Amino acid sequence: MPKELRKSEECQNCHRQIENFNYCPHCGQLNTNKQVSLRNLANDFLGDYFTFDSKFFKSFIPLLAKPGFLTTEYNRGRRASYVLPLRLYFFTTIFFFFILTLHQNITKDDTAEQGVAFDFSQDKPDSDNEDDFSIDGVPADSLEEGLIKKFVLKARSLSERSNAKTLFTKEFLNQAPKVMILILPIFALLLKLMYIRRKIYYINHLIFSLHAHTIIFLYLLLAILIPGSYVPAFVLIGIWIHIFFSMRRVYRQSLLLTALKLNGLLLIYTVPLIAGLTLLAVLAVVNA
Repeated sequence: MPKELRKSEECQNCHRQIENFNYCPHCGQLNTNKQVSLRNLANDFLGDYFTFDSKFFKSFIPLLAKPGFLTTEYNRGRRASYVLPLRLYFFTTIFFFFILTLHQNITKDDTAEQGVAFDFSQDKPDSDNEDDFSIDGVPADSLEEGLIKKFVLKARSLSERSNAKTLFTKEFLNQAPKVMILILPIFALLLKLMYIRRKIYYINHLIFSLHAHTIIFLYLLLAILIPGSYVPAFVLIGIWIHIFFSMRRVYRQSLLLTALKLNGLLLIYTVPLIAGLTLLAVLAVVNA
């Protein structure tokens, strides 16, 4: 027997009276005031993945022009009017890495490769035997069998290939979306700890994190598309300002407290980011 919905008499999306219907007859949103779950969020993403009609522009314009607006709307229950957070994030990341890969392919012919990506020793071993290879003076055959030895030998094999840099970069970009989706929940967890006294559900922090990382990727697109040594600095400043005003709108705290929490959040977040980049490098070597 299906679970009974906790219904409301007014649609949380369009605010019209809907009596006891399961779905709003005006906008089609499910009539429930139940807190959204991780399962709901995943189902939102899987359903009609690439269906973007007027919601696309209705979502992206306020995402860029009104920091925190989409998160606030979603948390208030107005979900049917906009592209859902997880779908919006995945669309943006796919588009970002597509443009980045395209940019790499365009520019790689204009830049000469300077050495190889992994040069463990200045002198290449004369023998093709894997056991002759050493790292920091320790022969490979003296390493214990396991992941470390496999990684070292794989890195050596990659470093000897003429297109090592291209292969590494390509695989690095291929693995990046997977690693980012693993890191993103940590950002939400840090927000949960920052606002632990507010008793806000973790899922609401995750919604904010999805929108924040969507904005980050959109800003990073500018650094790719616009030439100039000054652009990355402006992009970083733009990201900080946008997330600052997003936190200000969503969490409604003072300017000073919001700035302090944002700086603390970004400082702590560098730890999982560095770990993520390390994992990316390892995956790129192993899969190249």
